[in-house]
Amino acid sequence: MAQSSTQEAKIEIHTKNDTNFLELAILFDKPEFLQMLPQFRKDYGIESVVKLNKYTETINALENKTGKINFSKYQKPKELIKFAKDNQSLLAEDIEEEMDLYQRLDTEVNLVCHQFKRPPYFTEAVKQAIFCGVVEGDYLSSTSVEVLEGGLLKDASCFQLPQVAILVSPTTTYERLKEAFRIAQRLYKEDPKLSYFKPRIDFINNIRKYRYCYWERLKGETYEAIADAWVKTKLPKEDMTTYLEVMRGVKIYKNLLQK
Repeated sequence: MAQSSTQEAKIEIHTKNDTNFLELAILFDKPEFLQMLPQFRKDYGIESVVKLNKYTETINALENKTGKINFSKYQKPKELIKFAKDNQSLLAEDIEEEMDLYQRLDTEVNLVCHQFKRPPYFTEAVKQAIFCGVVEGDYLSSTSVEVLEGGLLKDASCFQLPQVAILVSPTTTYERLKEAFRIAQRLYKEDPKLSYFKPRIDFINNIRKYRYCYWERLKGETYEAIADAWVKTKLPKEDMTTYLEVMRGVKIYKNLLQK
């Protein structure tokens, strides 16, 4: 590669974090990556790189356009295709067929990460390198909290309810994991998509008794009979359950079922 073209291909890395700078630099300065870059840009119709403030707009413009992945720019393309097919979602289209360019780009940057042995959190940086020639490295995070929707889990074959996932990598620290857990807990309280699930906590550890009493009452048993049966057969003799406690337990359980 000529010196002038090499300088043009150089990816600018904007970050104050030395660890992020190191990780990004040793990926984007690899000769193999720089050799792929011109073909990547040609495949996506990039005649000149765009400013970072136009990045999202440019990416979104790929929707509703289609095309096939050009595997010729990758090392060992046959092995890469096999890996992709073995790991794609059951809902995904065939990787060798035409697909929406937005989806194709997401697929390709994951292939890049696999080829260069980088975890998935590098994908956004790879996109910025291709489209902008500049990377916002401060957003590189080895640990993230994501809301998964629409069957994004590997074994998904049908509609799935949204759920929260904490994504980790080999460089995830325990402190970062604790921070991510706090974020995940907050999401369940604040994100409307996740409001369908509200955990129920039985602080006095009587849920088994409540359920037993509820079902016995549905069968027509009296509160006194339920109390006697519970004491005799379910718990140690020191649990002196009365009919009043059975009434209370049935009421509590009915209220739980209505929430």
